[in-house]
Amino acid sequence: MLKPEHYAARLREARAAAGLTREEVVDQSGVDASCYLDMEADDREFPTVSSLTEVIAVLAVMQIDPYSFFPVHSSFEGAFSFDGLAAAIGRYLIRTSTSLEEFEEAVGWELRKALQDPRLFGDFSLDGLCAVCEGIGCDWRGVLTGEIRARAPGRGPSA
Repeated sequence: MLKPEHYAARLREARAAAGLTREEVVDQSGVDASCYLDMEADDREFPTVSSLTEVIAVLAVMQIDPYSFFPVHSSFEGAFSFDGLAAAIGRYLIRTSTSLEEFEEAVGWELRKALQDPRLFGDFSLDGLCAVCEGIGCDWRGVLTGEIRARAPGRGPSA
């Protein structure tokens, strides 16, 4: 679980540094206005309430690097998409001879549908992503980075 780390204040600062108004972030990200206002007002919104799709959209609009916005100590830096996350979970289950049900129980999240359609990982919260990635031993910020890169102009869907 992510600890509230002044995300709301840091998001407001990042928006100001990007020279954007709240309305511009909402318009460009496609995130509901009340959702975005909550993100800027409450540190708990990012990790527990906002979906990954919403978080990724906001970070992408402001061109925020997840590795710098979420300062977590990790030796891994990389980028991979929701599809890559699904593949990594599948490899983990095979490598460790763990059943999907056992893994779901261990991380506290149902994964079957998201493994069949990785876009559904976008409905998870950051806490959910953290739990899943911790379970397989990868840095969750790499998923955010991969999905942000996939949204960059001229890029196709996540690979």
